[in-house]
Amino acid sequence: MPEDCKWHWTPQRPKLGWDSDCKLQSADYYAHVWSPFAIPHAIKLYHSWYGKVGWSYSTLNTDYHYMLVDFEDSDEGGKYVQLCSFDDDVIKTSNLNKTAVAKLRKFLYGGNTKKIKQQTCSDKDFLLLLFGSMGSTDEHLEDDAKDACLGWTWVPSNDDDTKEKLFNLKAPEDDDENGVPPTTLDKYYPRRCSWLRYAILKAADALGPISKHYQPPPEKKASPARGYDDSDSGGYSSDGYQW
Repeated sequence: MPEDCKWHWTPQRPKLGWDSDCKLQSADYYAHVWSPFAIPHAIKLYHSWYGKVGWSYSTLNTDYHYMLVDFEDSDEGGKYVQLCSFDDDVIKTSNLNKTAVAKLRKFLYGGNTKKIKQQTCSDKDFLLLLFGSMGSTDEHLEDDAKDACLGWTWVPSNDDDTKEKLFNLKAPEDDDENGVPPTTLDKYYPRRCSWLRYAILKAADALGPISKHYQPPPEKKASPARGYDDSDSGGYSSDGYQW
């Protein structure tokens, strides 16, 4: 962001829950993001995470919410709106779209024009800052703090056909359209893409040469302690184990 337009946010101490083995079992993150301009607006943020692995089961639930706060509005009965969620491999991202991005930007910055974006930040950076303010700061958007897996991650290098397809398309390994095209298939490892990273890039109209080929998780198949099993899926299970 430009030097004269900082990202103003106020985090709260997260509420953490631990199991009997002192492993993180739940986390709730809260924060406020404030308008950098003379606008009496803020966005209240809430992100929850719950994960548990047993002998014959695993469960993982995480979601992200926001609430618009208008300090000039006498009605204080605001409600949280869910942006997206991951619930045991059921992914919901219908509310994380271009319309939502425009709405949030207009509320915080007073507009969503090209000029305002030049004064503030791109849609992609806006969403990365927004989700980062909710505790999801991992570069790949795969984990929260304490190695708390956020769910499904598509790993194209795990599937030979997909890897070869991306190589033939000369998709740069780092998912940057201006990156260096690959030259050797054996040494080509296209960047993985989590469900959250894909949703953010799609909403920001910023999908890269690899992420635009993202594949969602396969349908579940019963498998002890893993939730489901599919050796050709090229991804990670909900509990973080790689197949």
